Amino acid sequence: MLAREARLVLVAALGFASCALPPARWDVPDGAQLPFADARRACHQLTAPDGERFEDCMSRRGFERESLWRRMGRGLTGG
Repeated sequence: MLAREARLVLVAALGFASCALPPARWDVPDGAQLPFADARRACHQLTAPDGERFEDCMSRRGFERESLWRRMGRGLTGG
């Protein structure tokens, strides 16, 4: 029973910590700034104001938000 409670505390702590993290940035490879800008503009026009559909649109065009682990690293280093 103690292990289950410890897991619940850990999950709750991670949940609260994720709220304090900086927002996720887009992973844009070097040299892909122009295709990213074009995809972003097209997805805004196609999906506004639905943010979830915007994320899907960007994903279909090959762009993803940075991972939780990268956000945590950036939050810890202040970057």
